[in-house]
Amino acid sequence: MEVLTESYSQEVTVYPALAVANTIIRRTKFTVSPMKLQKLVYYAHGWCLRLTGNPLIDENFEAWKYGPVVSSVYYAFKGFGNRDISRTAYGQGGIPFSIDESDVQTLKLIERIVEIYGQLDAHTLSNKTHQKGSPWDIVYNQQSQVNGTIEDNLIKENFQP
Repeated sequence: MEVLTESYSQEVTVYPALAVANTIIRRTKFTVSPMKLQKLVYYAHGWCLRLTGNPLIDENFEAWKYGPVVSSVYYAFKGFGNRDISRTAYGQGGIPFSIDESDVQTLKLIERIVEIYGQLDAHTLSNKTHQKGSPWDIVYNQQSQVNGTIEDNLIKENFQP
């Protein structure tokens, strides 16, 4: 796994997962399918936990059959199937979920995740999250908790250098 070594403040704003997903969609130069988007959100959240000690998103990942999933991101983009996502997610009143543009630290972290992992295809990213001993493997296979919550402490441990 690629290791991020940048320094980030521990003061992190926690965002809805859809705000992080939309930022990834807007800032990537690569195509993004729903499965790839899930994995990129997972990597952004995991590295945020590792580098700051705090979560990036306000939802839990769950251990679904095909890897770590945030249900709000799944349901917002499932209509794309395995095709590239061509729009962002909107909240009430048609306002898109977004990260405050003045939150340079979070935007920098997401851009770094996209730079490192965005070039990989969805299946490669998925395989990385399915490795033996990964948080997904622990919850889904070892604890037999299909759709069980993957606790942030497990995710953070996985992102240790």
